[in-house]
Amino acid sequence: MIRHHSNRYCRFPFAAATLCVVIAAVASSAQQPQSKSVGSPQVVVRGLRIVAKPHGDDQQMRPFNWFDGATVALQVHYPDGGLIAIDDKASKLLAFSDDRGTDLTKGEDRFGRSGIGSFPNFSKDGKFAMVEVNAPLRPVKGATQIRVAGSLAFQAATTKKTFTHPKAALKPGTELKAGPIGFKVTKVGKPNWGDAPLQVTFEAKQDISALAEVRFLDDAGAQIKSSGGGTMSTSSFGSVNVQTSYNLAKKVDVATVEFDVWTDMHVATVPFAVTASVGF
Repeated sequence: MIRHHSNRYCRFPFAAATLCVVIAAVASSAQQPQSKSVGSPQVVVRGLRIVAKPHGDDQQMRPFNWFDGATVALQVHYPDGGLIAIDDKASKLLAFSDDRGTDLTKGEDRFGRSGIGSFPNFSKDGKFAMVEVNAPLRPVKGATQIRVAGSLAFQAATTKKTFTHPKAALKPGTELKAGPIGFKVTKVGKPNWGDAPLQVTFEAKQDISALAEVRFLDDAGAQIKSSGGGTMSTSSFGSVNVQTSYNLAKKVDVATVEFDVWTDMHVATVPFAVTASVGF
């Protein structure tokens, strides 16, 4: 969810170790060109969260029921569109500090939260992403700004191709091809949870990030309402195994299966260097 900004001005109460403040902010940003985009990607700050440690060991006294440290929410505008997912390994956080020279990354990183968040939100047109960047320390007393720099790498694409399999048998062993991606039906039946009458599980021995959508049609050509039932991916010694499931609102033995596959997948890298301060 996008954090809406506020027009209130606040002061950081850093003097007391058990106090915290959450401040919505808009800040200046450094706009840098990106080679794979015709337009210029832009990164701006849309939220700033500062949280101190709870009082003593009482976790009920944790401010806002959140972890101590600092979080900056970055809004990425990628004019070409097509942002799909973030590439954790290729994204880099190069700096996260306050204007007193404090490196806010030099703290205890509990639960591996520090760094660039792995689950950003994306706009429906794929032109915007909201990414959170976390540090385990909060700014020191007297600091008024936070500076964050690095690069964000996204999986991006804009063109899809549909691969159709008429009257495919929804039973274990059925093999279906979605362009470069090969699938095999491994499980069909009632899902372990939920009210859906049918769950179909596909297995792929390769990465399926290029898969955009899967649809199921009945004998009359009407689309069967379906939803994702979860995806699990494992890799070992260079081999990949992906299990992805779909819950169908109608029990059928045969269906036309349509796979939409991205045909121009690429990595879009967006450098950023922003300064977050209180106010507009």
